[in-house]
Amino acid sequence: MTTDMNSRITAPHVVAVVLNWNNYEDTRRCLESLLGQNYSNLDVILVDNSSTDNSGERLEREFENVTIKYSDSNQGFAGGMNFGIQTAISDSADYIWLLNNDVHLPRNTLKNLIPLLESDSNIGILSPTIQTDSADLWFLQGVVDWGLCRVDHSRPDRAINSLPDLLPNQYIPMCASLIRSEVFEDVGLLPEEYFMYFEDVEFCTEVKEAGYELYTSTNTKITHIGSASSDGDLSPLPTYYNFRNRILLARKYSDKVSSAFWLYYLVSILYGITRRLYNREFKSAAPLFLGVTDGVKNSEGRGPYPK
Repeated sequence: MTTDMNSRITAPHVVAVVLNWNNYEDTRRCLESLLGQNYSNLDVILVDNSSTDNSGERLEREFENVTIKYSDSNQGFAGGMNFGIQTAISDSADYIWLLNNDVHLPRNTLKNLIPLLESDSNIGILSPTIQTDSADLWFLQGVVDWGLCRVDHSRPDRAINSLPDLLPNQYIPMCASLIRSEVFEDVGLLPEEYFMYFEDVEFCTEVKEAGYELYTSTNTKITHIGSASSDGDLSPLPTYYNFRNRILLARKYSDKVSSAFWLYYLVSILYGITRRLYNREFKSAAPLFLGVTDGVKNSEGRGPYPK
């Protein structure tokens, strides 16, 4: 038996799941960095979320070592990822790596992360530190202010190289989350009622309530281009789901949310309108109000976006 075969057998089996929707270039770069990982027991699943530009077929032709799954319709982030997660579980994955298609992974990313998970069975989800393509810090530590149902990425109060190797989180964005397979057995799949945005907050909350811990590795860094599927956070698609889904999340965890939430939400509406007017994103005004209305009406799943 060759050395490569031996290392594949002894290394934990990791299955990476990447979601593509009409974004050939970013997905191609992501897959290239995935297949370049210095790790012996990695399989890759690409879920094409009903693309209309033939990007899934192009990627299938170019990446013979990637398993391609085609969704019959655009199931949103959680729905598309769940399609891949179910396949990964059936393939007996030890760990499932959920990745945005616009991340770039240095060669040793997975090799650095796996020993941290192997060293502590209480770690349910592990994320690398995430930077933008201009090397600005994008994600280090996720915090949730349940009183206001406000989610944020905290900033370090000292130099990042002086932080501990592992930082605890209240939530982790699903941008590059390495998840123990047992987590899905204990908690279930990603919640699909949000379509996109805030499913990570609910999922991580349930993971923590199941007794697992969420950590960021401060010594492992990747790059996230961001907004690859939404054209920026002020555009109609993220505007609608951000304003709708914040209400859905607050209603789901009403026992945690204070009466001050609605005042904070009203202020966020006024701030959101002001930002969009200032940035001349006039086309996002209607999606904002529609998101608020649909949130109040408890509308779930896919909304009117993407068109």
